[in-house]
Amino acid sequence: MRSFASSTESQRGATVVEYALVAPLLFLLIFGVIEFGRGIATYTAVSSAAREGARYAAAVGESPHTPGIPRYLDCEGIRRAAEAKVVVLDWGRTDIQVVYDSGPGTAAKTSCDAGTPSGIDKEDRVRVKVTTEFTSPIPLISRLVGELTVESEQARTIFMGENSG
Repeated sequence: MRSFASSTESQRGATVVEYALVAPLLFLLIFGVIEFGRGIATYTAVSSAAREGARYAAAVGESPHTPGIPRYLDCEGIRRAAEAKVVVLDWGRTDIQVVYDSGPGTAAKTSCDAGTPSGIDKEDRVRVKVTTEFTSPIPLISRLVGELTVESEQARTIFMGENSG
């Protein structure tokens, strides 16, 4: 009877040792999958924010935020539109850049950095670029991956609208 009891105790001890070896890898795998999902959600949010800002700027009409100014010149409205649809991002760590160019492959003509942009012609484009930093709150994963820059840029042709008649 004594040998059966010691055999059971040694099996319990082996099970505990096996669990101690496998559990950290299992938890790392589980948290890695969760953090990968958070990274994809962050990229989707950044892409959506850039798209919404560009869509707002390309729409015809006056700004609802600044009456008398067209939407494509309303830099604050473009930023608000980008922020309004996305709740996942930390806007304190997110940058929104708005620039105007003449089409793909051309240099920026002006931007919203210096106030209300000027010199924008018919058929110019607005480019909205949203950039944020992604870090994992899990120390081991953050050491492995570090801080990742997530960015998306969307461009739309500006239609200034024309009066018919």
